[in-house]
Amino acid sequence: MRLLDPHFKRNWRAYVAQSALATVIMLDIMWFWGVVAHAILVASIGSTAFILFAMVDSPIAKARNAIGSHAICALIGAACAFLPSSAGAEAVRGALAIGASIFAMVVTDTEHPPAGGTALAFALSGWNALTYIHLLLFVSSLWALSYLMRPWMRSLV
Repeated sequence: MRLLDPHFKRNWRAYVAQSALATVIMLDIMWFWGVVAHAILVASIGSTAFILFAMVDSPIAKARNAIGSHAICALIGAACAFLPSSAGAEAVRGALAIGASIFAMVVTDTEHPPAGGTALAFALSGWNALTYIHLLLFVSSLWALSYLMRPWMRSLV
């Protein structure tokens, strides 16, 4: 049983640099947005940051997947937020948002698992155009930075 990745010793600089870069970007996002008010959304973007900075060669790290999935899933979640209120409505909204998001991502070939959290966040909090715009700006910025840094990054998983 091993504790560390066998490639860590040889590539430790990449591990440290890519993790530090993701840390700085997430700090900016969390500082701007506020952690508590958008906790589910921040968690979803944090998961996207992991994929973009640790799984750089993964198909789910492509722009179409990272940006497109969040855009689609936010709209699906917002649509689910309009379902009638009743006892247990939040659970139904959340479950429908996740199921519909999975369907939409696989049908449109924009699979990106963290976007499910985006759908859930919008399903539970409702539509907010400014939040949607910020989400797309943050995810696009994350992707653009990871793309620009790609020549110096390596897949860590």
